[in-house]
Amino acid sequence: MINIKHKGISLIEMLVAMAIFAIASSVIVLTIDSSAKIYKKENVKFPTYSAANSLVQQLKAKGIGEKTASIPGEAVQPINNVEDMYSIDNDASIAKKIYIIYFNYGDLKDVLKDTEYINAADNVNSDFDSVINFNKQKASSKKYAAYITLKKAVDNSRKIDNENGEINLNTEWLYNVYTAEVKVWDMSAGDSSMSSASTSVSR
Repeated sequence: MINIKHKGISLIEMLVAMAIFAIASSVIVLTIDSSAKIYKKENVKFPTYSAANSLVQQLKAKGIGEKTASIPGEAVQPINNVEDMYSIDNDASIAKKIYIIYFNYGDLKDVLKDTEYINAADNVNSDFDSVINFNKQKASSKKYAAYITLKKAVDNSRKIDNENGEINLNTEWLYNVYTAEVKVWDMSAGDSSMSSASTSVSR
């Protein structure tokens, strides 16, 4: 008669298996946690990225034109082109203008239509704290903040004689080009939510 001996798992083998399982579990947990953080970050930044690009495209679409005449007695004035926006504070002598806009995502298509949302902020820095503290009352009711920089470049080589269309350095007409830079934050998510975009606007 043949006796078959059944050998069990030794204590050492069991401890080794448990150690391997613990290490594998830790790697899986760390991978999942890292993926969740990346997803959360990207999920927060997508709306700000979209908003920043939307604003620069709106500015580019407005183009450069003659300043629109102000509507007497109206606090809110229309913005039909970049020159209107540049002239909000009635000071065209500054080569760089800064504006801050507080908005909800649903407002995005309207924020550059007129002066309701736009705040001239020429002395405000472009960091998160400075932007949200610029006007706490307006910021408190909105989710997003945008910091817009408009720079005017005057190309003196493009002075045009209106009579014959040739370059004439004695004429006063100047060809202006604007560079627009936009930063957008989700104010509830902090500085890490910032996205930026830029464009140039010309005639």
